[in-house]
Amino acid sequence: MKTFNKTLIAAATLTAFGLAAAPAAVALDASASVSTSYLFRGAEQGAGDAALAVDLSDSAMGVTYGVWVSSGALVTEHDYYASYAGSVGEIGYELGYVDYNYGRF
Repeated sequence: MKTFNKTLIAAATLTAFGLAAAPAAVALDASASVSTSYLFRGAEQGAGDAALAVDLSDSAMGVTYGVWVSSGALVTEHDYYASYAGSVGEIGYELGYVDYNYGRF
């Protein structure tokens, strides 16, 4: 059911943007949250107002990538991330990159 919902949501989104010929197996993961304040390592990053955070990500062939956005009263943060995971014999590894950005999106 979860895969069906993702495919249905992705298809509806792509159709809304005029991309009706999109592949049938789009696996976009999304989440959203609302919090009472925006804290980073225990320090208030807003004016005590509520903060909204949204995360969009996808993965294919060992590569995961996405964007995370959070907006409070005084600061907007948007982060881009990507990683590659694999293994050599019985040893697994993951290489990753995160780009933290503050200010206007």
